[in-house]
Amino acid sequence: MKKLRALFFLAIFTFSFPLQTQIIAFPNISEDISAPFISGSSSGVARYFDNGLGMNLNGKKGDYSKNQAELLLRDFFRQHPPLHFEVIRKGGITEHVTYFLANYHSTKSKFRVLIQGTNQNQRISIFSLDIIKQ
Repeated sequence: MKKLRALFFLAIFTFSFPLQTQIIAFPNISEDISAPFISGSSSGVARYFDNGLGMNLNGKKGDYSKNQAELLLRDFFRQHPPLHFEVIRKGGITEHVTYFLANYHSTKSKFRVLIQGTNQNQRISIFSLDIIKQ
């Protein structure tokens, strides 16, 4: 999982210009993902989590269960209440794997968010979430 995550992250930044593709499999998912980030709802974001996912919350990296990741995200939202969330880029490597790059602004700091997921039954299943302070 870590190798897949590292390769995916590298591919995004290495080939970002040709990856500005439309996500045909789930075109409105960026709005669905944005809503819980805007409201600071860890349970809303967790609805899209795979059963297990890789997570990097500002340097605290690990592989977590869906429930563990939700608790970590809840603590993050408590420490950094949302002011603004905006998806700045979305794309896909295949029709089944997609990513979203976003800016998250809290009352204290600004963060870059990378969400990576797969398409499962017209719904995204997040397998990796990185939130890094800028």
